[in-house]
Amino acid sequence: MTADMERLEESGEAMAVDAEAEELKTIMGKMYSVEGVAAALGCNARTVLNLLRSGKLHGVKVGKVWTISKQNFENFIQG
Repeated sequence: MTADMERLEESGEAMAVDAEAEELKTIMGKMYSVEGVAAALGCNARTVLNLLRSGKLHGVKVGKVWTISKQNFENFIQG
């Protein structure tokens, strides 16, 4: 273990970092990629992109990458 890691453990900062990482996993677990949605729907990623662009499926585009929330995916499935 490095001196920096020992210092973090002693100060309790490591626990805070672990908690933040756990929260991030929870947030990321509620988001889907275009490829993940395509696999779930049994279609091509291009089809999912077309659904996103048309507004039939709601998602968020950050840079060049689309993400779809679990709620938006479920709403799409339910019609």
